[in-house]
Amino acid sequence: MTDDSSRETPGGADAVSEALRILTQINEVSKKLNSTLELSQIIKHTIQELPMLLNAGKCSIFLYDAETEELVMAAHNHYDLDKNMDLRISIHSNRLIARAVQGGKSILIRDIEKEFGLKNRSKYASKSSMITVLKSGDQLLGIINVNDKLDGTDFTDSDFSIVLNINEHLATAISNASLFAQTRRLSITDGLTELYTHRYFQETLDREATRSHRYKSALSLMMLDIDHFKKVNDTYGHQAGDAVLQEVARLLRTLLRRTDYACRYGGEEFAVILTDTPLENSVISAERVRRAVEEKVILFGEQTIRVTVSIGLSGCEPTTTKADIIEAADRALYRAKRAGRNCIRRADVAD
Repeated sequence: MTDDSSRETPGGADAVSEALRILTQINEVSKKLNSTLELSQIIKHTIQELPMLLNAGKCSIFLYDAETEELVMAAHNHYDLDKNMDLRISIHSNRLIARAVQGGKSILIRDIEKEFGLKNRSKYASKSSMITVLKSGDQLLGIINVNDKLDGTDFTDSDFSIVLNINEHLATAISNASLFAQTRRLSITDGLTELYTHRYFQETLDREATRSHRYKSALSLMMLDIDHFKKVNDTYGHQAGDAVLQEVARLLRTLLRRTDYACRYGGEEFAVILTDTPLENSVISAERVRRAVEEKVILFGEQTIRVTVSIGLSGCEPTTTKADIIEAADRALYRAKRAGRNCIRRADVAD
């Protein structure tokens, strides 16, 4: 007599083999997500692996912008969309997303027409979809949206289980990357002014000067100093002096481009690295800063304080070193001081 319980059910071996394959793939994705703390790499790994794992034609990852309460597309594999498309979706305006996000629960949709009454989805080949919510504790991080199974069938509970598994790994990876970025940002940011630190300035100027030499791209340095700053401290107190430093820093952040680097050089002195900017054009940015500071009325308690800045400019030449660039801008700054302050001097133009 044979023991029927020892026999494999038809297709049982195939099912076990498929389950092991999926677990192996999930494990590989998890390893990749845990191998880096760079958010862009984490998103890239996920958008490459997840569609293959689910046999899905369309997959997208959105990250949450708490300030605007919008989901911002971070990556997708849609053949009919621009890879760099800037897509933002309000968490309140889209019915599917609102249900998932506000309910805090991921959803598997087998027939979007029957369940949500949504039609005219000509860009999608199927009616089945999955939306999973990326969360860290109670904090919303984003969502994963998966559509169009390539074999034309609906997504199954098994598919949903896979994407939930990846969702959990991705949420942890995003949370870790955000914490790392925040810690790094604090380490390179001056606590008072929220500009880059002196150390970061040195590292960045070194890197940008090397890039300028290699690719023959323009690079300028702006050094500025608040005129008669000691008098501000002596007259109004050091807290007022701090308020002045913060306001000048705020103006720099507002007036400069995202590609520029505004740094606190030390004390009341600031340094700005102007990328892709010839020395003759750097005067435009410098004059914008000089005038804005001159016109700004700084309120401190019941006091009104006005200050000016002196500015020195230098450029990166084929043979100049980082030290040369700083020294030239510094000399130009002190020429501006000697010329009566509240003015700009270029290193390549004599008084």
